[in-house]
Amino acid sequence: FMTRLGQGIIRLLDNNTADSFVFRVDMRLRPWGDGSDLAVHLFALQKYFAQHGRAWERFAWLKARVVGNSERPFFADIQALIKPFVFRYYVDYSAFSALREMKSLIQNQVAQREDLDNIKLGAGGIRDIEFIVQAFQQIYGGRRPPLHDKSCLAATQAMCQLGSFKEPTYHELQAAYRILRRLEHGIQAISDHRPQS
Repeated sequence: FMTRLGQGIIRLLDNNTADSFVFRVDMRLRPWGDGSDLAVHLFALQKYFAQHGRAWERFAWLKARVVGNSERPFFADIQALIKPFVFRYYVDYSAFSALREMKSLIQNQVAQREDLDNIKLGAGGIRDIEFIVQAFQQIYGGRRPPLHDKSCLAATQAMCQLGSFKEPTYHELQAAYRILRRLEHGIQAISDHRPQS
């Protein structure tokens, strides 16, 4: 039932009609990608996190939100599952090399596409700012709950308050992120074009 429901929702959002589409939906960003079920039980997700969870998935789950109304026990159960996967209590020093590797991969992809002036993916773009913030969240979030905020702007503010960023750096990141997001939305509105991600 949940698989069919998910497929129906994706069709409603992603199908391109005469009036365009609502959202692009990429369901490959799930455990095992296209080779897995669209919906899995919480126990299967917990097992996947413990045995196979990867660094990029921590970044994805850091931003994940429950959409719509969900029963309180389910919401609490999924949050209890996600938090220890994303925000590890003890600093895992292998996380530093995983972050370096992921950043290098992103930079190589941008260079291959010769997309250096892309406001989302280029140097100093939206993804660079989010990467900085999310890296701090993943490294220090296990012991500092204020860093659990899903909003990049709110998390940046929490980092400033905790002393991770100096105030001028905080203001520069906030201003740059706001400007780039406004610019991205303007590009989308004018040309119905979403920068590649």
